[in-house]
Amino acid sequence: MTLNIYIKMRSDFEKILSKTGAYVIRIPVLKSMDAFAGAETLSDGISETILVSIAKENTKWKVGKMGEMENADLTMFTKYTQEINKNDKITLDTRIYRIQNVLNVYEEGQIVFKKCALYLIE
Repeated sequence: MTLNIYIKMRSDFEKILSKTGAYVIRIPVLKSMDAFAGAETLSDGISETILVSIAKENTKWKVGKMGEMENADLTMFTKYTQEINKNDKITLDTRIYRIQNVLNVYEEGQIVFKKCALYLIE
């Protein structure tokens, strides 16, 4: 019986999270349209605590496609099953970041983990 590489990679990623991960607060940002003027309104949803891995963006050596994580203050990695979207807020310590990009990292056509670009807003 062979083990698919993406299953092994998911397992390895979860081991890394359990040993080096950090708990952060995710605040989903909800978009709605104003019925009268048609303007887009952003509002905060119900927060949740999630386990992630945080890395400082390397400015010397870039890996990946141009623009994916460009000029990010931090890069965040999370489980492939975690609900996370662009514009969500992440509270780490006392600082608040906004998610600019969410990229699914694939192996053998299956999502292994998610990579997010975080930008400091407060």
